[in-house]
Amino acid sequence: MSNLTEILTGHFPGDGSDKPTAAEVANASKLRAAFEQYRKSYQWHPFEQVQRPPLPMVRNRAWVRNPIDAFVAAEHEARGLKPRPEAARHSWLRRVTLDLAGLPPTRTQLHAFLSDTSSEAYEKVVDRLLASPRYGERWGRHWMDVWRYSDWAGFGQEVRESQPHIWHWRDWIIESLNQDKGYDRMIQEMLAGDELAPTDAATLRATGFLVRNWFSFNRNVWLDNTVEHTAKAFLGVTINCARCHEHMFDPVAQKEYYAFRAFFEPYNIRTDRLPGQPDLTRDGIPRVYDKDLNTPTYLFIRGNDADPDKSKAIAPAVPAVFSDAAMEIQPVHLPRTAYMPDKQGFVVQETIRASEQQVVAVRKAVGEAQKELDRRHQSVAGLREAEKASWAAVLEARQKLDANLSGSLQGWMQALSEASHLAEEVTKAQQQVRVAEDQIRLAHMKQALAGAAHAALLATLRVEKLEDTGVRQSDPETWRTAALAANRAQRE
Repeated sequence: MSNLTEILTGHFPGDGSDKPTAAEVANASKLRAAFEQYRKSYQWHPFEQVQRPPLPMVRNRAWVRNPIDAFVAAEHEARGLKPRPEAARHSWLRRVTLDLAGLPPTRTQLHAFLSDTSSEAYEKVVDRLLASPRYGERWGRHWMDVWRYSDWAGFGQEVRESQPHIWHWRDWIIESLNQDKGYDRMIQEMLAGDELAPTDAATLRATGFLVRNWFSFNRNVWLDNTVEHTAKAFLGVTINCARCHEHMFDPVAQKEYYAFRAFFEPYNIRTDRLPGQPDLTRDGIPRVYDKDLNTPTYLFIRGNDADPDKSKAIAPAVPAVFSDAAMEIQPVHLPRTAYMPDKQGFVVQETIRASEQQVVAVRKAVGEAQKELDRRHQSVAGLREAEKASWAAVLEARQKLDANLSGSLQGWMQALSEASHLAEEVTKAQQQVRVAEDQIRLAHMKQALAGAAHAALLATLRVEKLEDTGVRQSDPETWRTAALAANRAQRE
């Protein structure tokens, strides 16, 4: 029994415990016939080409400054209404500034406008506001509502929806409006920026529209969100109704829903490095890319992702109601750095520079460790001299005490205490020497390791460069020699 039939019986589709009676099924069949007849007669107009109506004639032609005014004026006349007088200049300035920039005009701007008696005074204000960075900030937030901009959500440090650093997409929206970028181009960059400009971080920010739909717990929920909100944002239709069944009132079949989903089936997300910031937890560009072009799309029976119809994979296609033109999908050839971002020039250079800095740092650490060891040796030598002198004083005090000369028991005991204390200090200093010796051995090991790692890095990068430039095919012996050298360097 189809979902539609169950709905027409008044029961919930797919609920085995809520089965309709035979009478309800019979009645539903009659209702379905009537419903299908209605659907055939239903005229669906949203995507028909707009036919501009003729402008109405109005008596007060002075009020008409553009075609829209003619329609408003005609309705006014039909209802016996008169237009309001023109707004005072200060009121107009406040309205237009709030409308375009979201902030009231400054005192300076008000005085400048009131003192401008030229015929272009109003136009100059509008041009100034449209050129202001505040324009994109003011109107960008409305587009962000349409496109569902939000920061990432999760629990603690666990990201569950959207992605960190997605604010780069927000900035792209604002900048695009301020640059007067065409709406069609904005859509293309949001849906396919990774193919239009695969190595341009400024454009890749736009794909935050698709990144925003990311959901950590369920891939199908993620793609359902992508399909639903792409259709709502750019087509103005609730295509998601067809995920489980034929659309009830829009001419979108269930199969067409999954054909639309097939466009997005391969995509995944990642965060790319930005110059000067290797730590992706601090900053980066969250963007989309095609992870697996061969991922098939299947129709989920009644929208149940646990019950896919794997008898036939569904190819990408636009619902017929939007376009009846045949679609030919052409492959896009991406540069190597698009799908291997660690090969970007700045990443390679920063990696080499970080390795060089590590070599310098450990070399400096060896020098500091050697200085510390020398200082500890000097300390031990000084303490030993002092200890030797103190034991001599103990012996002298004892000899005087034994000879019953000028010495005293108290003097001998004090000398003995000082000598014992110095002996303890010598022992401590010797322990510190051993620690310093361990530290310098460790520093030398780190120096050797950093040097070997740097050599291995350079050798590996050389092999990769030979591969990237085709030397592996044109001169395999040169490549083989370099590859063996890199392998040895990595193992060392």
